[in-house]
Amino acid sequence: MKSMVALIDANVVINYITGREDNEKESSQKVIELCARNQIHGFIALHSLSIIWYVFRKRPKDEK
Repeated sequence: MKSMVALIDANVVINYITGREDNEKESSQKVIELCARNQIHGFIALHSLSIIWYVFRKRPKDEK
């Protein structure tokens, strides 16, 4: 059986790491969990790394 391949958006990663309240919070968690279980092969675009870094760099220190 072939495994599904998914391109994961930066917001999915940010939602998962921060647990921020979002309409897609549960979906984001599910996608990451499926990747962790090797049920899907998830990839992120190279430019998503800079987006994720930028968002975390701008977070107030008390939220880190």
